[in-house]
Amino acid sequence: MKDLNAYHKWLKDGKPIKGCLRIDYINGDYYIYVTPDSVKIATKPKTFASTHFPPLDGTIKGIDEVLQLLCTRNSSTLLDKLKSDDGIFFDRDEEGPLVRLNPGRLQKLVTGELKYIMRRVDGDNKLWIFLED
Repeated sequence: MKDLNAYHKWLKDGKPIKGCLRIDYINGDYYIYVTPDSVKIATKPKTFASTHFPPLDGTIKGIDEVLQLLCTRNSSTLLDKLKSDDGIFFDRDEEGPLVRLNPGRLQKLVTGELKYIMRRVDGDNKLWIFLED
């Protein structure tokens, strides 16, 4: 029920949904932990044919930044040669990192088809996404 309420609040005010992610920053790597409920929220578009998905925000432990995770079906974002790697977009703004990925890929964590999602962000540093029960 909590996830449904959060989704309807996003439909109403359009603001990112906070508190759905646990994020650790260790030795330059980002570790993002999503729950099945947060994946359900993140992968539900505004309308059936929409490419507009609710953004999830989480405060990164260890540094004072907010990471935003957002699903997208926009191929120009996912295939951006400068900011995307393996279909995962990563950039930064004044608040912190921005992560964009295909909703189907995020759902594969819940179904067990993927154990994790990973991409390099700069040099040796990586972004990891895991399912947390």
